[in-house]
Amino acid sequence: MNPSKYSLPVIYFTKIYGSVIALGLTPVMLRLIGVESFGLIGSFTVLQSVLLILDAGLGGILTRQLATSRNDIENLDKFIIIFKKIV
Repeated sequence: MNPSKYSLPVIYFTKIYGSVIALGLTPVMLRLIGVESFGLIGSFTVLQSVLLILDAGLGGILTRQLATSRNDIENLDKFIIIFKKIV
């Protein structure tokens, strides 16, 4: 069996399933927690999404650079200086 043959349908199924669950639970959550609390949760979700976009992959870059320059202290020091200037 070729696993890549089934990976695309599984990905689409999980995305559709997640969307259906979110749409189905929205009225239930509105009844349980109220409109104001639901709006507050939505605001924090949007803020988290924006901050995730602004991250721009810095965590992955930092991990990769630390792993590749583990034995080269000079290269690591230069990277840390540049990273501190960016952040």
